[in-house]
Amino acid sequence: MLSCYDCKNETCVTGHIICSTLAVDLQVTVDPDTVTGYRIKATCSTSCRGTSPLYYYWYRNGQLLRNEHGPDIDIYTSYNYYKGNYSCTIKGFENHRSTAVCILGKECWDVTYSSEAICALKGSSVDISCSYKHPAGHTPTSQFWFYEQQSNTEPEDLSLDHTYERRVEYTRNNSDHTLRLRDLTEEDAREYCFRFETDKGQKFIRKPGVTLSITSLRVHVTPAVVTEGERVTLTCSTTCILSNNPTFIWYKNSQPVTTVHTTDNNHLYLDPVNSSDSGLYTCAVRGQMGSPSAAVTLSVRYHPRNTSVSVSPSGEVEEGQSVVLSCRSQANPPAHTYTWYKIRGPESVLKMVAEELNLTLTSSDEGLYHCEAHNEIGSQNSSVTEVDFAGTLFFGGGNYLSCFVLGVVCDSGDRLLIFEVDSESNYTLPFRAPESSVFISWNRVWLGP
Repeated sequence: MLSCYDCKNETCVTGHIICSTLAVDLQVTVDPDTVTGYRIKATCSTSCRGTSPLYYYWYRNGQLLRNEHGPDIDIYTSYNYYKGNYSCTIKGFENHRSTAVCILGKECWDVTYSSEAICALKGSSVDISCSYKHPAGHTPTSQFWFYEQQSNTEPEDLSLDHTYERRVEYTRNNSDHTLRLRDLTEEDAREYCFRFETDKGQKFIRKPGVTLSITSLRVHVTPAVVTEGERVTLTCSTTCILSNNPTFIWYKNSQPVTTVHTTDNNHLYLDPVNSSDSGLYTCAVRGQMGSPSAAVTLSVRYHPRNTSVSVSPSGEVEEGQSVVLSCRSQANPPAHTYTWYKIRGPESVLKMVAEELNLTLTSSDEGLYHCEAHNEIGSQNSSVTEVDFAGTLFFGGGNYLSCFVLGVVCDSGDRLLIFEVDSESNYTLPFRAPESSVFISWNRVWLGP
């Protein structure tokens, strides 16, 4: 497109040249009927007219052809001298030339691929693109993509291959052509080439084509064994470098990972890692969430916690009855050793190493117990649990109640005694014993920590 000078009322005048529009169109065209002969006719077309014949300048490969000043030139196909790109202009517009057009020679034929290699996710879609060119005077009649099934065989249009049925889509835009493959499988990993044919029966293929690699996402955890408080790195890896600078997304138990954790490219950092971070982790590429990685279990090790003692049976227990104390805790890995202690004064005395402590209650078994749970990370003590059983108290006649029962003080004041009076005696607290001596049955219950 060339700008005219001295434009007036949609007419441009420069010297003796008059243009019918505000711009001058210069274009090299080729007579299609001559492209297969020994002499090709090229024409410099313009929208301008002159009061006298227009004076033309022709260029081949950017060099001025000194003896060509008419609107048409002949290009002889049997001479290498004539091969190349042609452009033209007219006198008065020497600094403005038409777009160069390739008319003759191998350089007029080409396919340029947008990339030599593409890495894509299994199950996703991929676009493979190219641009192509051909000599002026040719019109493309067929364009398609193919992969070489056997050497020395005629290429087969990929869209007609039953293994690609309904998975192939072509997009054309002038001399640009794009192949879209959907629902990629591992068998799609191969080299793809573009082929076109013109109305003159000439075909062109550019090899090598585009190598397509298919990969899946995989999550790797570092270190392999994770302990609470450490720094952990999860990496979303592939067997080839994904094209188009993908953005990775992380999921824990199928839910997006919160921004509490740091992400960087294909990495997720848990620093420090907590037991609550344990779960199933997957990664995906934004825009291709339908092709996530397989889930990887992150198991965070931690020392025992919430260690407690349970007693069976619960409720009232008679002397001589069997009782089982069980030690429970939460730990990863699970606790492998349980140690039982009975408190005697300021000290704890080792009773047994087992998950359960079995007692046949006697007066010597009454007291305060606790357990300690151990795993390879650490240990934790439970709180104290009191063990005693039902019994009988004797009160002398006429005396106010004064006693010390398993650490609970009760006297003749207004303190409440922590035991139950036999329902048949109908005594209440505080109370005075009758004039005659009396035995009052009492029952205690299991006390928690």
